[in-house]
Amino acid sequence: LKFGVIIRPLDFLRIGAAIHTPTWLHLSHNGFGEVSYNYTPYNDKSDRPTLQGKTDTPDYDYTSRLNSPWRFMLGASVVIGSNAILSADYERVAYGDMKMKEENRGMYGGYVDNTYANEDIHANFKAANIFRIGAEYRLSRLFSARIGYNYQSSAISETGKAPTTTIYTSGTDPSYTFYDDTQGVSLGLGFHYKSWYIDAAWQYTRRKGTYHAYTPFDGKMPPTAAITDTYNNIVISTGFRF
Repeated sequence: LKFGVIIRPLDFLRIGAAIHTPTWLHLSHNGFGEVSYNYTPYNDKSDRPTLQGKTDTPDYDYTSRLNSPWRFMLGASVVIGSNAILSADYERVAYGDMKMKEENRGMYGGYVDNTYANEDIHANFKAANIFRIGAEYRLSRLFSARIGYNYQSSAISETGKAPTTTIYTSGTDPSYTFYDDTQGVSLGLGFHYKSWYIDAAWQYTRRKGTYHAYTPFDGKMPPTAAITDTYNNIVISTGFRF
């Protein structure tokens, strides 16, 4: 559910606010895990035997429910003359308030809070703050140019990033990555003729993070690596307004 309002206190100023409720998801899970191993304990030069083998998990099949984060938004735009618009938006995504429920396998059935998962969510996640600013300038009656910038803070808390925190991953891949803040810029050009429009934009996104081969255990730290992701996207859209 999405609720919002836009007011225009002055002819050139528009102010907006919105709230998005969580999305209520009903999930079905099924699968199994298997691992083969071949290693020498402690990796030293002693005469320890090499261990080899294979182990697997029983098949699993269950359902759960997940509530995604609340979202809160504020924004404002200023019209400058008849050719330019400046806008700014702020969004807060409450990741730490997500909730999970699991099947109640007792006599009453239904779903109950997944206590351990919810404790991990509250401890390891935090709200993310997103800022966006943009400008559009009408070059002519047919063409408009646009520029924008966005920033999003990390949703992982310091507790979640702590080297002693156990991280549970999905599936059989034990690796995971924690990302820091994300920044992006965009440039665009729009063409509008009567009811037809076409918009093209270049988007550049950059974020840094830390890759972990597996979760810490028994006081041992996993191999890690600093990584930087960059994305270049070109987006083109067209349509007719009726």
